[in-house]
Amino acid sequence: MIKDLTIHEDKVLVTLYDELTVTDAADLREKLYEKIEEGYKMFIIDMDRLSFIDSAGLGILVAAHKRTKERGGQMKIRHAKGAVYEVFEMTRLTSVFDFD
Repeated sequence: MIKDLTIHEDKVLVTLYDELTVTDAADLREKLYEKIEEGYKMFIIDMDRLSFIDSAGLGILVAAHKRTKERGGQMKIRHAKGAVYEVFEMTRLTSVFDFD
């Protein structure tokens, strides 16, 4: 779920918690795309409190990452750990995203 979306200067910080699944994916896509279209270039996705991510959640992040890069921006994943980070490793997305 999306806990919070805040803007600090020119950065969009999205804080996720619990699970990011197909149930929440559309909401996340809408919020990210809105900020991308508004011209924001730096996105930080904080996963410190995220315990699970499914393929729909990954798909939204990949699509938003691609759209951000096409517009000269950057997306970073922060605090991905445990099972969540393992999903990124298994899908080889660790080579796509920047991790903090």
